Amino acid sequence: SPGRGSQGREHSADCCRRRAKSSSGAQLPVSAADTLDQARRSLEVAGEELLTRARGEMERQSAVAQAWRTALGAEAEARKAAGRQLSEALEERLEAAEGQLAAEVSATASSSAAALAALVE
Repeated sequence: SPGRGSQGREHSADCCRRRAKSSSGAQLPVSAADTLDQARRSLEVAGEELLTRARGEMERQSAVAQAWRTALGAEAEARKAAGRQLSEALEERLEAAEGQLAAEVSATASSSAAALAALVE
């Protein structure tokens, strides 16, 4: 209507200004900044958790590797000790066999000498 012309435009302009304020970029960036900040904090927490888990796994694997090194070292020492014991046992058997062979050779030589002496007489 002609009487409401300027009043209608003012009302319309106020309405647009209010709408612009409520849906303006001022509110969205705050919300977006909050969302980004929350996402950043979540990523930091997740990153720290991953680092903690990775450190724990590295420590566990290091402990397992150390246990293997210890076990392999003990096995090597046990093999060395067993090798020394076997070597000593074989050496004792060889000495015993040499002594027995020497006694048998001596007995054979004595009996051969006695047999020859009996033949010579």
